[in-house]
Amino acid sequence: MKNISVRSLLLSFAFTGLVSPSVYAESSNPAKGFVLDIPALRKVIGDPPEIGSKSLQRDLDILFWLQNSRSPSGVRNAWTYLDKVLTVFEPALGSDFSKTAPKIKKSFRNSSS
Repeated sequence: MKNISVRSLLLSFAFTGLVSPSVYAESSNPAKGFVLDIPALRKVIGDPPEIGSKSLQRDLDILFWLQNSRSPSGVRNAWTYLDKVLTVFEPALGSDFSKTAPKIKKSFRNSSS
């Protein structure tokens, strides 16, 4: 069994946040007012692995394992909590998914209808 590093685990959770749910009422947005401190985060988890590196491949292996080992009930449970609102964490991440990841944002918009 592979050891899962803290960084890999945090990356998995970060990815989950990125593909999280886009039409929350303003008052129910859990990220409202939250600003992600990127320099402080980098001190804790380090920089992302270089493209093509063994470290990146290890992180992707973990991510793919997490994706492929989900049970149908686990997936249903996750979507119940996430509501497919992709943009909920945009302010905290300092990113506009319409500009930085339009294909991903469009696919989530289409799948949630």
